[in-house]
Amino acid sequence: MELHERRQFIDRLLVEATQRQTVLQEAAAAKEQGIHQSGERQHLTNDEPNAQPVSTVQEELASWETIARALTEMQTTLNQLEAAEHHRGVRTRSAGA
Repeated sequence: MELHERRQFIDRLLVEATQRQTVLQEAAAAKEQGIHQSGERQHLTNDEPNAQPVSTVQEELASWETIARALTEMQTTLNQLEAAEHHRGVRTRSAGA
C-alpha cells in the first residue's frame, strides 16, 4: 500500500471516529438532560426499550476517543516514516509492484 493510500485510509477512519464521538456526545447530553428533567437517575422507562444508559454511551464514547487518539498517533508515525524514507531517497511502492 502506498503512503498516500495509508494516509487516506487513516483519514477516513479518523473522520468516522470523530463523527461517532459527536453523535455519542449528543446522545449522552440528551440522555443526561432527560434524566435531570424526569428526576430518574439510572432507570430507563418502558417507553425506551432500546435506549442505552448514560454510562454505556459514555463507555462507547471513551472507546471512540481512544481509537481517535491511536489513529492520530498513527498519522504522526507515518509522517515520521515518510520523512525518514524521503531523507534516504526511498520511494514507497505498492505491495503488488
